[in-house]
Amino acid sequence: MTSQPLIIADFEADWLEHMANKLTAKGFKVKAGIQADELSRMNWNVIFRHVPVQPRTVVRAAEFVCPPEHGAGLAGLAGRFEQGEDVNPWLSTKYRRGQFNDKLLNDWGIHHFHLGLTPEERHDHCLFAKVVLDAVFFVHILPHDRYTDRDLLRRIHLNWPRLLERFRVVGVTGPDLDDEEVQAIRDKNGNVALLMPDGVTYFPPGGGLMSTGLSSRVRMNADFAIDTIREHQARIEADIDSIAEQFRQQGRPITPPAVFTLLVEDAHELWAMEVNCKARFQLGPLFPPASTAPSIEITG
Repeated sequence: MTSQPLIIADFEADWLEHMANKLTAKGFKVKAGIQADELSRMNWNVIFRHVPVQPRTVVRAAEFVCPPEHGAGLAGLAGRFEQGEDVNPWLSTKYRRGQFNDKLLNDWGIHHFHLGLTPEERHDHCLFAKVVLDAVFFVHILPHDRYTDRDLLRRIHLNWPRLLERFRVVGVTGPDLDDEEVQAIRDKNGNVALLMPDGVTYFPPGGGLMSTGLSSRVRMNADFAIDTIREHQARIEADIDSIAEQFRQQGRPITPPAVFTLLVEDAHELWAMEVNCKARFQLGPLFPPASTAPSIEITG
């Protein structure tokens, strides 16, 4: 029976180093000695808020109206979306605070963008929009503190119900809350299903809030990522004899101790690298492939 080589590996530490490096490269400050949980929440919080840079089709709600004084700012922002330019500088200035919880986004899945011609030109009014992979849906222009205006969700429901379909509650009618009641609940980091004028009820389409105000999706991603990485390391430790034999057959014998490190490539594709023999193999995506989003019929 082949004796099992000694293994040296700490995939969790490799993952934490990867997150810290990515955040630093994006201009976020990662404080020295940050705890693993805090760093992981910061990483996924930034990813959740960040709008990936790529061209998008701009679609406007039927009720969408832009005040004339903001026409130039809106046109500039629409052009950046269509040309695939970076629109993140037009988000809240708190975007650069990696641990800032955007409760509107966390609750309803809606971004808000300031309408200045430059990122530094900040107006009271913002564009409220739903961003998906290849399109952005212009919902409303409102003062920047109107984060619980129920008309935001109502417009999405009326114009593009497929964007909300997976959050629809079947067999339950939610409470008919006004904007102030929604604000009071959100201030306490609570979650509530919302009733539309036609009787349809939705769970929070942003995923909802944790008791700290953190996005529940951020918390789930942070936990799932660590669990997945630990499982990959455990499988390598359990299958090291088979792995070592495959490497030997490829002319890359492992000299004990086997030293493995975790590599993370684009789209969170994971690889395991044996440092001494410089051979690697694919572990797979950090997350299962996302299901195909429902197609959105764009007219006009």
